[in-house]
Amino acid sequence: MREVHTKLSAVAALVANLAVPAIAQNNPEGDVRDASGSSAVASHSTCIDPTFGATLFANYFYSVRGTEGRLFNRFDLDRVYLTMKTPLGEGWRFQSTTDIYRNSGSSSYYNGFAMRLKCAMVEYSPAASVSLKFGMIPGPWNGLVESYWRYRGVAQTASDRFGLINTADLGVSATYVLPGEWGDVSGYILNGPGYAAPEANRFKDFTLRATVMPLGFVDELKGLTLGGLLYRGNNGTTVALAKNRFGAFVGYSYSVATIGAEYLVVKNAPSSPDTVISGNLLSVFGELKMPLADLQSNLSFIARIDVNEPNIHKGGDITRLLIFGVVWKANERVWWSFDHQRCWTEAATQKATDGSFVETDVRWYLHAIINI
Repeated sequence: MREVHTKLSAVAALVANLAVPAIAQNNPEGDVRDASGSSAVASHSTCIDPTFGATLFANYFYSVRGTEGRLFNRFDLDRVYLTMKTPLGEGWRFQSTTDIYRNSGSSSYYNGFAMRLKCAMVEYSPAASVSLKFGMIPGPWNGLVESYWRYRGVAQTASDRFGLINTADLGVSATYVLPGEWGDVSGYILNGPGYAAPEANRFKDFTLRATVMPLGFVDELKGLTLGGLLYRGNNGTTVALAKNRFGAFVGYSYSVATIGAEYLVVKNAPSSPDTVISGNLLSVFGELKMPLADLQSNLSFIARIDVNEPNIHKGGDITRLLIFGVVWKANERVWWSFDHQRCWTEAATQKATDGSFVETDVRWYLHAIINI
């Protein structure tokens, strides 16, 4: 009976947390920016009917060489995000997002699909320009980058992929939208470990993020956004150890093209406050739509290059990622991407399935991004 009850509870949780379409097709936990980059806060609607939806990332890949070996191929399901959003009265809103993923860690007793919370928060907007969030809230950086890199189903943003800034965490945040929607300023107090781990110490992480759209009065340049990040965190348990991030972002979107770049300076103290390791990350990406009017909204080319250097004083530890491909948008809810991804390191640090280490991983992908 206990097993039956557990299964019924899991099914009930699944049904109760169907997801709304993600911001920019790829940001299911939400952010203070909409798909165009404009700032947004909670609705003041008094309707309490919840909305549901889902976002699915699936793929087929063929390995040319690398961690999976030569000629290996597989159909896979990367993520299913299930989200419920509902107003709670004047200025109040609740959102929960569950993340269905493959539980494939080396220490995992179960390598099938598992479910975990990605977001569970209450948002209050006392005014149209103010948003307060409490609970498991979106991180301070990922939503901004994904408002221009709209292909989370193809690849995570560079700062997320390399584990430099959490995409969600337990804590509180406050956002103020500048008059005329010229930008916004947000402050965060977070546990620090992210949504996949509990708090393990008495320290908290503090973050300030600001964005500005300086040329919003020019039609051709209103898609330009500049962003900055100051993140002061902690790696220690009993003694404070630096986990600091300083970020800059620039993004521009017009009718036929989107370009963006994120840059992070990383400072970590892994074991002693007196030993700080400095690194940096640069990611540049773009999307070019077909110039033909009949295909402009359906067919586009994407490209991205990431360069991550964990320790600028060590040398020989740089990882590079190259992505390029073609995206076909059958409609607003169904996107397909045929893309090439190549990841290579200066040393053989990528662990293969046979236990060896390789320098280069080369794959071809067919990605599906589905929004319900």
